[in-house]
Amino acid sequence: MPRSFSLPLQAMVDRVARADCGDSIDVTAAISVAADVILSDAIVVRHPLGFLHAEVTDLVHLPEDCDRVRIHYFSRDYRAHASSPSTVHSHRWHLKSCVLLGRLRNNTYDFEPRRDGAMQLGSLKYQEAGLEQIQAAGTTGELRPRPAQIVRSGEVYCQPPEILHLTEVESELAVTLLLTRTMTEDASVVLARGASTGAPSGREMASRQECTAFAAMLADHG
Repeated sequence: MPRSFSLPLQAMVDRVARADCGDSIDVTAAISVAADVILSDAIVVRHPLGFLHAEVTDLVHLPEDCDRVRIHYFSRDYRAHASSPSTVHSHRWHLKSCVLLGRLRNNTYDFEPRRDGAMQLGSLKYQEAGLEQIQAAGTTGELRPRPAQIVRSGEVYCQPPEILHLTEVESELAVTLLLTRTMTEDASVVLARGASTGAPSGREMASRQECTAFAAMLADHG
């Protein structure tokens, strides 16, 4: 059954797909669409990094060279809710993202191997039944920051797979629409040296209360 937000959501997906990296697009309807999605029957989970993740792949027609579409919902203190032992990570997919609301700082890094390094490089393994497990690779070293990228509402940015990064929220709320294409089998994570990686884990469903509370905060920004 068609949802009331499906057409404006599809329109935003299509605009992001057509945009080049660094372009700005019209996101006038973004807040209401994001609120409708998080209150719908879309699958919304708590991401291990602390934000809410709405899977909307099945709610849209996928653009060319895209195999998943999702919406991420960030509060300023989102990392306080993280369950992952790692914050700096790479992705196994090519990412094209548009900030629908708010302002983000996308920090990227190089990992410099060093025997006396305070950090260690690990891999994020994707398993059956939606489970994920971090495995330490044994390589120690240090992170070397690259110039950060500030991304504002309506701006589109891209990131290839295997680039280490960390997202910081520079506004009270932020919402992003992501179009991705899987390119590699695993992703990388950076851990404190000697950190425990833990057992395989899945992502918990966000509660209706959490989704309603975020929709209310979006309404206050509308």
